[in-house]
Order: sequence, then structure tokens, then C-alpha cells
Amino acid sequence: MPPTRGGARLGTVALAGHSIGGYLVRLYAAAHPEQVAGVVLIDSSHHEQFQRFAHYRAEILWRVVIERLRPYGLRRLAIDLGLVDEIGQQAGRRYPAEFAGTGVALSLSDRRHRADLWEMLAWSRLAAQTGRSAASLGQIPLTVVTSSELTPDCTTARQDADRRSWYPLWSELQRDLVRLSTDNFHLVAENAGHFVHRHDPDLVVKALVEHVHRGRHAR
Repeated sequence: MPPTRGGARLGTVALAGHSIGGYLVRLYAAAHPEQVAGVVLIDSSHHEQFQRFAHYRAEILWRVVIERLRPYGLRRLAIDLGLVDEIGQQAGRRYPAEFAGTGVALSLSDRRHRADLWEMLAWSRLAAQTGRSAASLGQIPLTVVTSSELTPDCTTARQDADRRSWYPLWSELQRDLVRLSTDNFHLVAENAGHFVHRHDPDLVVKALVEHVHRGRHAR
């Protein structure tokens, strides 16, 4: 018998949302459940993380101020002269080698800069809206993919210690997301940071393909 939801057949659209994109996926799935075969949340933001993490809102606002005041022309010059290579190192970890240069260029672009600012400013409002409008996904099949405690993104002892300090709460919030649906599955990726789809793309692809197959078989 094909999988059903409340007596109706599942949709055929599989949705994936990473980080703040998890809000958008949840809102769409809650508004159009008949279209959705499954949802994959990839280290997704939680609608209550502003309340659950101490000083989180203040840290976001501080990041907005820093990003707004940062002299990007001088930063580009310092990178070109080889004086600073932090962005290059990050790009090397996040992108395939042939795209690392493009990743650096995008990180320094004014358009990317403005987009990041607007995202941070809209974050808390989008979180509140998601909590109100998508507090449950009902019986929509859901897979939550969570990053691991230790990740390739942490390259110093200080970064490791910082991540260990807040990861237990992050893990708790991820388990809470699992309970959004009665048809759920939780995966914790091994040695994968926040960008799980870059560190372990096969794991994310497998989760999505499984939902697609379920949707097709429901037709």
C-alpha cells in the first residue's frame, strides 16, 4: 500500500532547508502539506534559539555592526598581499579546491555583504513567524540531519572548546525539531560541521532521495 497521510496520498516534492533555510522549508510545508513528500532539515535553526541561547540576540546585533563597519577594500588588499588568509582557509574547507577562489571573491562582494546583513536583521522575526505558523508538521515525513560536536571547521583548541560549550543545547534543539512530525528520523553526521551538505553530501542526498522515492511510490 502506498504511504498516506491522514488517508490522503503523500505529495511528490521533497524539501531541504539548511540553517535559517529550515524556517522557510517549515513554513512552506505547513502551508502546503498536500504537496510535500518529505522534509529534510540540515542543521536547521530552531524557532526558539534566540530565547534558549543566552545573549544570542546581542551577538547577532554585534555581528551586524561589525560587518557594517568592516572596511572591505582594506580587507581585500590585505588578502591580495598575503597578510590575511582566514577567508582563504575557510573557503578551502568549505568548497572544492577548484571553487575556493570563487568562494573568497563571493565572501568579499558587496552584494553578499548586504545579503548577510539583511538576513541577520530578519532572523528573529522569521524565527517567531515560524514558531507561530509551523509549530507542527503533522504526519509529513521528516529527517533531521545534525552536525557533530567536533567538526573540521574547528581548527584551534579555543574553537573546539567554544563549540563543546554550546553544542549540548544545540543538540537538544535539534532533537526538539525531530518532534515536529510524527513520522521522523534523526541523523547525526560524523565529523561534519554546520555545512553538513559540504562535509558529508552523500548523507544529505540519501535522506532526500528516500523522501523522493516515498513520494513517487505514493502516486
